Amino acid sequence: MEIISLDKIGNVPVPAVKILPTEYKGIVLMIHGYGGCKEEMLGLSYQIAEAGFLTYTIDMRGHGENEIPYDENIVFDINRISEFIREPGKGTVIIGHSTGGRLALTSNCDYSIGISPALNKEFSNQTREIINNLRSYRVKEKYPGINFEILNCIPGFSAKKDNTKILFGSRDVPEIIKKCNVMKELGYDVVIIENALHNDIYLNNKTIKVIKDTLNGWFY
Repeated sequence: MEIISLDKIGNVPVPAVKILPTEYKGIVLMIHGYGGCKEEMLGLSYQIAEAGFLTYTIDMRGHGENEIPYDENIVFDINRISEFIREPGKGTVIIGHSTGGRLALTSNCDYSIGISPALNKEFSNQTREIINNLRSYRVKEKYPGINFEILNCIPGFSAKKDNTKILFGSRDVPEIIKKCNVMKELGYDVVIIENALHNDIYLNNKTIKVIKDTLNGWFY
């Protein structure tokens, strides 16, 4: 297994960590959530790489080591990166948490997994206050609350049912729980991770198992 630090993918300037197994079945792009960073996702990325997948784990613009201010162009970043990581004969997957999950489920990749995806367009004042107080200080942005404006700029849900997995925690953000249950009623493959919280669901052993099993099912 080779671990490589990158400062761009294709022509997209984005700090990233590439984990390259000796042999791999597919390619996975990992995206953290609002106020997160690539380092938070690397444990999951490593487990996915051990299962036989080349992984790229990035810092979204405005996050971690990425000095580009956070704005609606994150959508174009993700779509361009997903094109640059493609290889002939290898399927591509985007796995994202929260805002990253929203980006994953609206991307142009072959497969997508949304972990507690922020699919809502509207959030309560209480949720907004919590996110602004606890997450925005970690983001290079024009002002607190711009995240909710950016969410409204992300295209609507477009993932195909057969190529999509959604996970959320039983102790997740109320709006996310409600929206994920709606997606389940619409026939999407949705899994509840019992006792998992929004901010660390991607560290949960059941989450990791569900994701690995899903990838192995898609790339058998």
